[in-house]
Amino acid sequence: MKMKRRLILAAMGTMIAFIFSMQRASLGQDTPTEPAPTPAPSPIITPVPVPLPTPPTTPTKPQEPPAPTTPVTPVPNQPTQPSTPAPTQPTTPAPTPLAPSTQPVTPAPMPVQANQFQINYLQPVTQTYVSQILKKQPIIDGIIGNDEWSKCYTLQEGDISGTIYMNWDDNNVYIAAQTDKPAWLVVDLDCNGDGWLRGADNLEITVPPVNNAAKPAITTRLLDALSVNDSPTWNDTVVSPSSINVAEKADGAGQVIEMAIPKGIAGLNPRENASMMFRADILPADSTPVPTKPYEPHKLLDVILVDTRTVTVPGITPILKLNDVNYIPGENLDATLKIASQLSDPTQIQSITWQGIGPASNLVNTLRQVNIPVVKPLKSITLKYHSQIPNNAILGYYQFETDGVLTNGKTFSNTISFAIVEPFNLSITTIPSSVAINSVGETQLKVDVNIFSAVPGYAQGDVELFVPTGWEVKGRSKKGFYIDREDVTRASHFYVLVPNAMPNGDYDLKATISWHGKMWVAHHIVHVSGLPISAGANTKPDTTTATTKPATDNK
Repeated sequence: MKMKRRLILAAMGTMIAFIFSMQRASLGQDTPTEPAPTPAPSPIITPVPVPLPTPPTTPTKPQEPPAPTTPVTPVPNQPTQPSTPAPTQPTTPAPTPLAPSTQPVTPAPMPVQANQFQINYLQPVTQTYVSQILKKQPIIDGIIGNDEWSKCYTLQEGDISGTIYMNWDDNNVYIAAQTDKPAWLVVDLDCNGDGWLRGADNLEITVPPVNNAAKPAITTRLLDALSVNDSPTWNDTVVSPSSINVAEKADGAGQVIEMAIPKGIAGLNPRENASMMFRADILPADSTPVPTKPYEPHKLLDVILVDTRTVTVPGITPILKLNDVNYIPGENLDATLKIASQLSDPTQIQSITWQGIGPASNLVNTLRQVNIPVVKPLKSITLKYHSQIPNNAILGYYQFETDGVLTNGKTFSNTISFAIVEPFNLSITTIPSSVAINSVGETQLKVDVNIFSAVPGYAQGDVELFVPTGWEVKGRSKKGFYIDREDVTRASHFYVLVPNAMPNGDYDLKATISWHGKMWVAHHIVHVSGLPISAGANTKPDTTTATTKPATDNK
């Protein structure tokens, strides 16, 4: 009986093995690869009776505890169940990751309160501007006069239209804004043009809308990217607002804001061909500017300070030169205009106009030339101009211009700056810088009167020194001076005796020079004390209090 049961079981095992081999053959041996992504096909492989003896087949199936005869029925059905849901499960979660990816798009705009306004410094303030900033000295009075300023660019902020102006001289950079409605003005200036997030030369000036009842309360701050490595910081105290000259006035329904930023502020050093970066923004009057973070980049405009601005025609290069940069009243102004051609055909010029711009129109003659030689191919011609500066010319910076018109209607121009200056500048230095009275006798003081001449060629005249009562000038107090050429400084030396009975205090020295019936004067303060002079002390000249101005008195 036992033997018969064993034979039956062996026959059943053989039948099961045959069924599984047929099933695997129908699947083409691909069953292990297709169900790999999902855990469902694993029961197909585990029930295979590798050991043909009966007991081991039962424990190898962890999910189905019944007798080995039970798995025979579900085995053919199991491959069909995982094959159906397998493609559906990946498709169901696929759309779910798309929902969170769209959520960050909604809060993208930064929340700014209704009464605040944040400038987008990552966008340029304008696409069209004048990069050559002409040398000119406007008056800071809140009024933009005719040809007083040079336009840099125009801009629009909402319903506010504005024009930005910029000029410079040896002592200041000048910026102005004219708007058709009251508005804030925010100016960013990279004084050395080396990048906004570099150095400690990045200045920001904020001017509130016009308020005729009070002086504008401007704010200044400096971006310092030098003191702390890789961590720029705003400094609100290093630049005093009072150091910047600002004037604003109502202009019809709008306003005008003008400012002069002096040399030395944030490393500012205005000079010819100096490069810097700059932008000026206008904001609605009813808003409050939101300060930017110190590490936020600012996209500024590249500008260069020039004393000559040229507008050319393709193939034609005009070069304008003056015989001097600084003129004194009564001096001759001579100019040359070289017109060079890079064309292969002759160029006919219809006219050339020489003239002063704005206030300079009263200083020089206006001349229009029409009989101009033809400019030959790859050649050049040179034209000349002459005028005399009036004797009563007002000191300041001016502009001179040439405008050329070709016969084909095309135009070119040159604008150049010049200055009307004093013929002489005086300063006084003393050695020692202060006087310590000797206990016995008199104390000697060396006084140098330094004379700078802007007179063309040589200049000679008289120089005289005036001392306090009781002091004595050794030798002559008045003598002649001679300066051999323009733009040099020469010193006239005097020696003064200070009596030991002089009380402690500050005493005024005065020097004058006379030339062509005019006089210039300078003052210097000398401090006198009763302390004895120590060896080697007070040997350096003092120039800190020297002053110069034209004189109207005869003393």
